Amino acid sequence: MATLTIRNIDGDVKAKLRIAAAEHGLSMEEHARRVLAESVRPATTNVPRFGFGTYLSRLFDDVDRIDLETPARTDMPRDVDLSA
Repeated sequence: MATLTIRNIDGDVKAKLRIAAAEHGLSMEEHARRVLAESVRPATTNVPRFGFGTYLSRLFDDVDRIDLETPARTDMPRDVDLSA
């Protein structure tokens, strides 16, 4: 393991780092190590940066689409009995 000394850190940054470390139940040093490690970790290419619906839509975007005719509703919905 190597040692890294960082000088002249803004007081506000240090305070926020201390608070974030406490919220995660870590020492400030351990939290800083994790933040630094995460910042240099390569981006995962298979994890979408958008919602799941958008992911699925883009996944099947090149598939030929079929337009289906929606039949008209002729039956009225039945009443729901909530007395039970």
